[in-house]
Amino acid sequence: LQPAMPEDLDPADERALRALMRAANEPGLQQQVQALSEALENYVAAVEVPKLFSKTQLRELRGLAPEWFDDRQKDKFEKTIGGLNGAPFGVKLSERLDRDGVPLTEEERTLLLGKLRAARNDVAHGKQIEHPPTRDEVLRGIGIVSRALMFGIAARARADEPSPS
Repeated sequence: LQPAMPEDLDPADERALRALMRAANEPGLQQQVQALSEALENYVAAVEVPKLFSKTQLRELRGLAPEWFDDRQKDKFEKTIGGLNGAPFGVKLSERLDRDGVPLTEEERTLLLGKLRAARNDVAHGKQIEHPPTRDEVLRGIGIVSRALMFGIAARARADEPSPS
């Protein structure tokens, strides 16, 4: 890698690499899909996207709660409003991949955000995988995630380098 692999990895990068290692070493498809997803979730952990609503707008929305709400409904309403600025996983992943300059084909993006993510969601929610990925698709996913993590680590290392005087 240019720059070289840093001696002290960011904790999220280290967790992502360990999850990737599990994905590569697991014999079971479900465990591989889960480990790949964990690697990507650590990869996007610190990604922030522009907020859609200002604090003032959120406060105004909270003020719109009907008076007939009971305590549980009001709590749910406020938590929902509090989450309006949260970005979905796919948006955060796309943002991070683009920011790190990870070269991806549209097919690779679809594999990560479509088939592999859907399989992960099925497993995470205790369902049978509706459209299981093939062994080749999982191996391809491992390669794509490896590339993303290496580009991300290299980008962070470049950002941490002192500027030439």
